[in-house]
Amino acid sequence: NIDKDSLKVLGHAGAGFPSINNHFPINSMESIQQALFVHGADGVEVDIQMTADSQFVLYHDQRLESGANDTGFISNWLWSDLKELKRRDSKTSLHPAIGLWRLEDLLNFVDSLHLDIWLSLNIQNQYEVLDQQAYNLRVLHVLEEQFSTFSGLTKMIVESPDHDCIVALKDLPDTYGVHLFYTGQLTESNLTRTGPFVTGFVTNYLSETETTVRNAKDLGFQIALYGVKIRQDIPPAIKMQPDFIQTDNVPLTLSILIDKFHFNRFVHFFNRLKALLLKTLRHHSFLTLILSCNHSELSQTNN
Repeated sequence: NIDKDSLKVLGHAGAGFPSINNHFPINSMESIQQALFVHGADGVEVDIQMTADSQFVLYHDQRLESGANDTGFISNWLWSDLKELKRRDSKTSLHPAIGLWRLEDLLNFVDSLHLDIWLSLNIQNQYEVLDQQAYNLRVLHVLEEQFSTFSGLTKMIVESPDHDCIVALKDLPDTYGVHLFYTGQLTESNLTRTGPFVTGFVTNYLSETETTVRNAKDLGFQIALYGVKIRQDIPPAIKMQPDFIQTDNVPLTLSILIDKFHFNRFVHFFNRLKALLLKTLRHHSFLTLILSCNHSELSQTNN
């Protein structure tokens, strides 16, 4: 029952963690372009954090030192200073030509090319900010401002593991067409507490089963699975039939998904052919029986 058109493959933080398929830092412009234009992803998931002057920056880790050439929290920096920094991979190799990218830059980029893709904005809630209620309202207002100038051709998901943040984001205008996803396991508690404004869930495929995913989808939720990193992660994630897969290996995921789709089409065709042959054989047997009976009656009449 796998439909290659209904299951969307999103690059994790661009094209995933640096590997043979991707030599760029996660959440960088170069990694995002690699996922979309080289690997053929249906879209990308990116991590966003807010600066002191309310600019969303594409960055995952809590502190800068793990992925850039400076230290501290992004929430304490101004964008005018952050834009001078350079990216690095896991405290090792520095990329002197690659800097940080803002959400505004990403939205302008996809808009300028009229891209019909999926963007999943993963809010990395900055708990070092003391007033979280005020922080959530800032997140809401900055996203409103960003989306107000956006064409809307690209389909948008906003995801967060923070329930209060998701509740605040429910006030995003419907006209923006944003899908709110709660990041968490598909437990009964999570499924019932999110409210009608939540469109779906983002969850680690290792925490779920085909049954939990199916039950959540039966309740009307869309499901995005993450943690799909290497070859052995891909088939079981696909088998759960989610709506989205966030993967570090877009090319392999797409290849396996398409192979499974064609295999299923072949099995479906074979089963229909088998049913047709059986029907034909039964019909042939029935005709043979009738002809045999008629021949017998004819012989008795002639005698």
